[in-house]
Amino acid sequence: MNDLNYPDSITLVQIVSDGDGPSLFKETEIPFHNIHAHGAETEVFPAKEVAFVWTPADFAKGFHTASRRRLILVLDGQMEIEVGQGDHKVFGTGDMIDILDTTGEGHKTRVVGGLDMHTALIEIGEKIRPDWTLLEDAQQRTGPLTRTMAGRDGASHFVDDTLSYCYNAPLGKATAALPLVGYQFVFKPGSLDHGFHNAPQKQFVLNLTSGMQVETSDARTRDIHPGDIFLGGDTTGQGHKTRAMNAKPRLSIFAHLAK
Repeated sequence: MNDLNYPDSITLVQIVSDGDGPSLFKETEIPFHNIHAHGAETEVFPAKEVAFVWTPADFAKGFHTASRRRLILVLDGQMEIEVGQGDHKVFGTGDMIDILDTTGEGHKTRVVGGLDMHTALIEIGEKIRPDWTLLEDAQQRTGPLTRTMAGRDGASHFVDDTLSYCYNAPLGKATAALPLVGYQFVFKPGSLDHGFHNAPQKQFVLNLTSGMQVETSDARTRDIHPGDIFLGGDTTGQGHKTRAMNAKPRLSIFAHLAK
């Protein structure tokens, strides 16, 4: 622990290749470098794009490799991943997995718990297999998105938007991929009460633990929980406030959009 009693690192579960056989689980620690009164951040890691995926409750897939290196964040629902020697783990809301096994026999994936699953995919590596195929309009689904933006008067506002799951992907139906410049892990303390500030860049904020309350300059508030998709877009103007919910610390992923 540091002087502010913030965590020194975050633990990330990885799935790695093991020669020609099934994959293995591994854990790695990612240190927080930038520590300050409002929290702490890791370095910014490069990434190519982010997409959101809906997976049906009956989904199950035998041993397979990843089409590229990616970070998967479970927004809601649960999935079980099995690797070699029957070793398996269940991942639920706020859990994340760094998928690196693009070679070998791979891993098994299935949705558990009887509910559909939603995930965020942060694509890190180069594509190995072809792009996802576009779905017909009648097959598409939509999901909610909350974002902030600055109006012409400089005041910030909430915008209720939707994401369209319009592509057929290996895990289910996916949104169009949005270009990223990078992502980082962010810690915020339970005492957080950050006054008006702008988003440093357009970025998705995906909460892993606990939530946050956001207040725009028109005095409206929204509670953003783990599993919610929030896009901070007010890079100019009066900005917004951010507070901890229920005095609980939170871990988040900030995914920085390329434009």
